[in-house]
Amino acid sequence: YLFRQLMFFGIGLVGMIFATNIHYHFWKRIALPFLVVSMILTLAVFLPGIGFSHGGATRWINLGFFLFQPSEMLKLAVIVFFAFWFENKRQMIYSLKSVFVPFCLVLAVIGLIMLKQPDMGTFMIIAVTAFVMYFVAGARVLHMVLLVAGGFGGALAMIKAAPYRTARFLTFLNPEADPQGV
Repeated sequence: YLFRQLMFFGIGLVGMIFATNIHYHFWKRIALPFLVVSMILTLAVFLPGIGFSHGGATRWINLGFFLFQPSEMLKLAVIVFFAFWFENKRQMIYSLKSVFVPFCLVLAVIGLIMLKQPDMGTFMIIAVTAFVMYFVAGARVLHMVLLVAGGFGGALAMIKAAPYRTARFLTFLNPEADPQGV
């Protein structure tokens, strides 16, 4: 266990040193391709021979010596993409057609991919992060209210659609009712 943690620490340290030496203009140039590639890799987990399933979830790509979860890369890609996108749309940030609808469409596509795995938790992290970025970029209050209402409605629909999610949610609301843990 210690060796494995040290290995990942070393990989993370090398990655950090590498990432801190990359000029931010590079991230602007690759924002869209990075998002597209991340989404393709997240879809690749469904390809036989590439994807790895465990416990009813198909979320990993087996690289032989370790499992890679593309949704982790997708989290970073969403941040990079929306940072670049909101910067380019700052003059139109209030626009329903130019910003709000495309924002919702991007999140919907990501949501469909993530919920197919199924990985509602990762999608919730991505959606909340994107929501906060949109808010900080200066979104209209009405758009924020619509996103919150749609988000809660969608989350409740997803929770009700799967019995295991309902059980987890009810345990979250009342942990003492299930001491063994769902």
